[in-house]
Amino acid sequence: MPGWAKVLIIIAVLAVLLVVGMIVAGAFWWSRNKDSLIAQGKAVITEGQDAGRKTDNQGCVDESLTRY
Repeated sequence: MPGWAKVLIIIAVLAVLLVVGMIVAGAFWWSRNKDSLIAQGKAVITEGQDAGRKTDNQGCVDESLTRY
């Protein structure tokens, strides 16, 4: 087998290992942080609904520009 083919196979195997490692790391991170992320999402939804009840369309636009 030529040397360039061995190098190509090694690079491909390393790329696959890198992708698998990133997937495993992402799954681990998600399992450790999902409860707080879901809680934060619910809090933001509640905050947005409360703000929406207290203002009109222009107030929503103003608030979004202020937060941006």
